[in-house]
Amino acid sequence: MKTFVVTAIATASMALPALAGPYDGMWLRPSTGAHIQAFDCGGGLGLKVVKSDNAATIGKSIICGAKSSGDNQWSGIGVKVDDGSEFKGTWTLSGDTLKLRGCLKIGFPCQSENWKRIK
Repeated sequence: MKTFVVTAIATASMALPALAGPYDGMWLRPSTGAHIQAFDCGGGLGLKVVKSDNAATIGKSIICGAKSSGDNQWSGIGVKVDDGSEFKGTWTLSGDTLKLRGCLKIGFPCQSENWKRIK
């Protein structure tokens, strides 16, 4: 009987759709006007460019698998899609604002930007 119950629970949980993360959706990056899709990627935050005036950046990944580093906060190594340079980034969600703070891997210079949820 125990085997049946465990099997039934495991089967039912596989049939459920993945739960959306609090960051899921479309975000506007005001400095460039780009639209950034946020989604679960490898069990963490994923971000990719889906609309941009710079066609070469469309479809490029900013980060995949940023790990939780606090309440509504994720950290990881991201990539600047325009030049390929890597940065240490922290994304903090507050309502419909996703704040990015990023520093080059050497620790400076650092920049911050607030993205607004559009979907």
